[in-house]
Amino acid sequence: MADRLRDQKRNQTHERILAAGLELFAERGYRATSAAEIATAAGVTERTFFRHFPTKMDVFLTGFRHVSASARAAMASVPAHASPFEVVRAGLTGFGVELNEMLRIEPDRTRAIWGPELSRTMVEIVLSLEAAIVHELSRRYGVSPELVELRMIANASVGVLRATGRAQLINRPRRPMTRTLTEGLNRLAPHFDAFDRVRPTTGLPSGRPPRVKTSVT
Repeated sequence: MADRLRDQKRNQTHERILAAGLELFAERGYRATSAAEIATAAGVTERTFFRHFPTKMDVFLTGFRHVSASARAAMASVPAHASPFEVVRAGLTGFGVELNEMLRIEPDRTRAIWGPELSRTMVEIVLSLEAAIVHELSRRYGVSPELVELRMIANASVGVLRATGRAQLINRPRRPMTRTLTEGLNRLAPHFDAFDRVRPTTGLPSGRPPRVKTSVT
């Protein structure tokens, strides 16, 4: 009982620090916010802050971890008979849907902490998705995770996501992000074709993207 209460209190403190950090990042910007200021806003000591988060960067990354997790879960849930294109599209769409939802609920905060000054951190987040794409396709289709054609699919797909995400955050287009993602992935047909030529294909679907209508919502 005592252990459960202790864990509950720790989780509450963790969430309070996280919420305070994201709020300050949105108001002042990432660079202008210190760990000490986050601790004060959360009502804890700086020492307590560092027990929960080694750096203020960890506050930011934790706030968006669920976005990457949604993408990984979306790829894992795709049926076993699906093509590589369908698997990748599910992951990127899952990421895009989560980002759109965050923009809908807290548009200013989301744009603030994904702004240009944190572009390097944004790259770190999407690179974790690139690794997830490599892992999922390698597992499904029985190829080495070091296969060049596989790495090219993952790299190019994440490039589509980065370009689309930035346009969504900075330019604020009216069209759905998922539509732009699908259009971008459709242009990667040569990469999926190259993957088909080198992977085992007996009984497996083609990696080439099917002709997909881009009116995805």
